[in-house]
Amino acid sequence: ITPRRPPNRQEVIMAHRLFSLIGLCIFLLSTVTSAFGANFTRFYLNDINPQAICNDGSPATYYFRPGYGDGSKRWIVRLQGGGWCYDGPSCASRKKNSPYWMTSTVCPPSITDDPSTGPAGIGHAGILSSNQTENPHFYNSNHVWLWYCSSDSNLGTRPASNATFGYNFLGKHIINALVTHLKEKQQPSIMQAEEVLLTGDSAGGVSTFNNADYIGSMLSGVHGLKYRAFVDCGWFLDIPTYENKTNSFQYVARSLLNNWHVQYNDACVKYFGPENSWKCFHAQYAWSHVITPLFFQEYQYDSANLGMDGISIPFLDNADELSYALKFSSTMSQVTSSVPGLFFPNCIKHQSIDTAMFHTVQIGDVSMDTAVWEWFSSNENRPAGKRYIDTCTAKPGCNPTC
Repeated sequence: ITPRRPPNRQEVIMAHRLFSLIGLCIFLLSTVTSAFGANFTRFYLNDINPQAICNDGSPATYYFRPGYGDGSKRWIVRLQGGGWCYDGPSCASRKKNSPYWMTSTVCPPSITDDPSTGPAGIGHAGILSSNQTENPHFYNSNHVWLWYCSSDSNLGTRPASNATFGYNFLGKHIINALVTHLKEKQQPSIMQAEEVLLTGDSAGGVSTFNNADYIGSMLSGVHGLKYRAFVDCGWFLDIPTYENKTNSFQYVARSLLNNWHVQYNDACVKYFGPENSWKCFHAQYAWSHVITPLFFQEYQYDSANLGMDGISIPFLDNADELSYALKFSSTMSQVTSSVPGLFFPNCIKHQSIDTAMFHTVQIGDVSMDTAVWEWFSSNENRPAGKRYIDTCTAKPGCNPTC
């Protein structure tokens, strides 16, 4: 047997380099694999603040999935929507029909992108999807999903008592605890972020523009941070309801203030004064008082707005309801006319950021997620934004991508 020749110095160096390269590839592959499609992990907030609790007293909860690659320094913080309860009858109805919006006991320790694994089967796709095809701009960001369980747009400050029908309305404490936990307990810490996009849908949209400056002040220690807020369907118009059939959104706004002692945006409250600070619930009055740069997505025929106003969905075959809806859309166009950043498709829909519609709804050849991304990725301190207004006017809901 011919003995093997010992490797020369050059061969040893090449072998070391090869093994180092293989090791690096394995490490990078494992890092990307573990991050892509990784589960959301549940975190409780009552250890940060004992008052960070849901309506029923269970601990406030959020889910987190770390970012990777070029998204590792970008954070998407979603304040989930889900309506309100604002007086005795509405709270009784909420407890009966959607009790999962009042508790965190439905929240499993971890969830995947599959909506069936989420609390009460609630979807969390859209802007928090880890699928690059469905969410090309934000898929690999750090994803934060605050579970909504305070029924007060995360603005209330009133603990349980007979006057609150035994429920806690402590959403403002939940917001404080969330940001504190992200700063002090989460790994990685949001203090390492370069970009933060606060976003919320429906009641979470009201939460977003009312809490944006408060959260921004809590993140003021992050050097060079780009911080902005995107509101999805958070415009609940202050207008008379259809044939005065239902409680108006003004009634909701006043009740949240009087019953749960909500804290709306400070500058807006200062402008309108304590007695009229209920107006700060309505984006049509509040948005111009928010310091944080804002971008809005709103449907011309918002189905949740119209539904609570007493309109049946769909309404196209009812002449009276159609007339109301057309006036509603005209009013929505008027009150958003001076908003610098707006995506305004002609759809009879409500909410988008938790569904595939965030990527599929288009105005012309621009999708909703692309419009948000172009605004968010601007390097201007206060981006001028862009207004995307649907030109489809044939009938309500005529946008084919709805």
